[in-house]
Amino acid sequence: MIGFYYHILHAVDKGTQVIEDSLYMKKWAVNGGTYTIVPTPHHINDQYINKKGIIQRVEK
Repeated sequence: MIGFYYHILHAVDKGTQVIEDSLYMKKWAVNGGTYTIVPTPHHINDQYINKKGIIQRVEK
């Protein structure tokens, strides 16, 4: 299963507040049969403005 629309990225818009929650979400998804997660941060929608540095950090 491929999971879309996950707010799993720590400290990015609606993402988790602590990294441990991101890891918990990942484990929960894998245990449920998900083998690919496509994180979907919001981008410049007048509510969340994710700066380039944050996105580059996530890419690492």
